[in-house]
Amino acid sequence: MKRGLKLKIFLKKSKLRSLVWGKLTEEKTATEIAKELKKHRSSISRVLLDMEKFSFVKCLNPKDSSFRCYTKNRDYAKVKLSYGGNQNFFIN
Repeated sequence: MKRGLKLKIFLKKSKLRSLVWGKLTEEKTATEIAKELKKHRSSISRVLLDMEKFSFVKCLNPKDSSFRCYTKNRDYAKVKLSYGGNQNFFIN
């Protein structure tokens, strides 16, 4: 399966995953993303761990127990999301 297709399917399964992916335009912590999306940090951390498990994102400081910073994996960074006016999202 193509890398981009694998990511698109993964993101379509969860709106929160898609929102987190859209916010990862630069290196960010789960707390920063949670504040931007007005969601609980634990939910964002869980999503980031799932994305890291499938190599869609990379933790820049995995040995730190807190303030872990994440970025998109270079192989998947070009996959973009666009949102419709009625909260629907589309994956290009």
